[in-house]
Amino acid sequence: MERRLHERHRIWIPVEILRADDSSADGVVHDVSEQGVLAVTAASFEIGARVTVRIQLPDGSPERKLDGVIARTGQNGEDPVSDARGAFFT
Repeated sequence: MERRLHERHRIWIPVEILRADDSSADGVVHDVSEQGVLAVTAASFEIGARVTVRIQLPDGSPERKLDGVIARTGQNGEDPVSDARGAFFT
């Protein structure tokens, strides 16, 4: 049974995820919806952590910064042998 409220759109775009302590991690966005973004990264994030994501869209538009909160984390099911983790933020 599908429980999502908003349709997800598959997209693969590199991002930089900035933490409140000014450290950062590289990641790749896997999908987006009206409610949030799923990114894969080797870094770990705490649920509830505030982050800023820097993203450069391939259409040549200016770099964007999106503020969010980590809502879920977990092992990347598409690559169970790596250290990559998924982080969903809203």
